[in-house]
Amino acid sequence: MRSSLINRRLHSRLGTALSVGFAALAFAHPAIAAEEKPPEPACAIKTNLAWQALPGVEGLEVIKDGRYTLPAIKFTDQKTGEEKEAPARSVCFTALRVNKAKYKIDLIDVRDTIESAPATKGGVSRSVSRSGKSAGAAVRYSMRTLTEVLGPEVKAIANAGWSRGAGRPEPVGAAFVNGKVVALDPYPSLSTFLCLDDKVRWAKEKVQVPAAFWFTQSGKFSIQEWSEKKRERVQACDDLVQVGPRIIEIEDQDYKDMRAEGGDLACLADEPPKSGVCRRSLARRATFRTIFATDAPDIAADAANAEADGPERRLYIVATSNKVSLYDAQMMLLDPAFYGDAKAHWAVNMAGHTQMGMVARGLADGQVEIGNLDANIATALVITPQAKSN
Repeated sequence: MRSSLINRRLHSRLGTALSVGFAALAFAHPAIAAEEKPPEPACAIKTNLAWQALPGVEGLEVIKDGRYTLPAIKFTDQKTGEEKEAPARSVCFTALRVNKAKYKIDLIDVRDTIESAPATKGGVSRSVSRSGKSAGAAVRYSMRTLTEVLGPEVKAIANAGWSRGAGRPEPVGAAFVNGKVVALDPYPSLSTFLCLDDKVRWAKEKVQVPAAFWFTQSGKFSIQEWSEKKRERVQACDDLVQVGPRIIEIEDQDYKDMRAEGGDLACLADEPPKSGVCRRSLARRATFRTIFATDAPDIAADAANAEADGPERRLYIVATSNKVSLYDAQMMLLDPAFYGDAKAHWAVNMAGHTQMGMVARGLADGQVEIGNLDANIATALVITPQAKSN
């Protein structure tokens, strides 16, 4: 049933909406609720890229209050052509590293999760009239609410994708959660589908293998020109959310072709391999960010193809506590020093500005909260233990 629905709607409605709405929406940004406020900046005093295991929790590691320092760099403002210099600066962040054999990352529908919870939980405040009758309920669809609704088994929660702001949150762009189509209206400035479990390419694997699919590039990379194999992989994904942009790229054929063909991505030819962001983006406004990434361990899953996705790759959620450009985030995530015993594989921006955030439990000094935990959000990532086999 779902497969036929996606076949009909993903191929026709998504393609039609792209062609009709791309010109108007290509440079738009998701709406931000007026009452939401950005997180307060915080940063370590010196460079900190040391991964620490969570006490008593096998399979989860953290860099808390991390700091990555970047030197001054010159760049050309794409709009004005003016030569500029970005001074020395830092990426301040907290990151979680997930061993997929021990833990999994799930996508949840925030509104459905909170509204399905008992009324006494989850930050649901009910106003009562003078007659003693309930006069309605005010619900906050936020990460703070989710930490109350979800039990202690959940070790971390992070925003995934954009919501439309105040009131009942709705995803900006497409979202599938546990096989259910939550939203299927494309948002052209969000360039990627993040699929948390690529069941076509890695159907035989017992652990999840995420994938990130191109969405809004033009020409042969547009969704209308996708191969049947790529369509099949997206349609088979039960947990998918529209995000972007891609920060670090897999060295696949599409990526090599896009670099070679020029256009908006011509500047990537002057960037390090696997870069998805050009230096000129330093002219754009920096902001707070939540990023999803995977690594490439020293021992590849497929010795003949070191860039193949592999079950032993670890998953990362990175939340910045200061305003960071996509380029600076990319430079940190390209650096093997960030991983310690691995290197970059791919990474994608999930959310930013006032809608970003992350909660992590189990640290020795208590719960860690990064970003705006009170913002209404539509979808979130949650980290929970893998079910034990009998």
